[in-house]
Amino acid sequence: RLRLLKGTGVPEAVEKDLVNIRSEYYSIVLPFMEAHSDLFSPSVRSLELYQQLVALVMAYSFQEPLEEDDDEKEPNSPLMDYLRMVATQPILEGHEIFNTYGQMANWQLIHMYGFAEPYPNNTDDTAD
Repeated sequence: RLRLLKGTGVPEAVEKDLVNIRSEYYSIVLPFMEAHSDLFSPSVRSLELYQQLVALVMAYSFQEPLEEDDDEKEPNSPLMDYLRMVATQPILEGHEIFNTYGQMANWQLIHMYGFAEPYPNNTDDTAD
């Protein structure tokens, strides 16, 4: 997998995510769960579970990737995405609905959503 992703920026972006997730878990999440031990049993107090939950939220939330110097980005959640969706035409029962991920290069799609568009379909693909 690393061989296939070499030069895409994905391994570096994932490592940065993991560092941020670890930091957030130990500085915010774990202290909160320990302070409210009546609500959080020891079996759910693990970095591994937190990483899985963060991955789930990240995979299903539509947001622009953060720029290096963009520290003040509004947080996003899957529920908010559903509330913001607007139909551009009537949707008949049984018809298929599509969404768009915006103008993203394949490395960004892989990093944020776990897939890439086949060549040459992604007109926004770049070599960053």
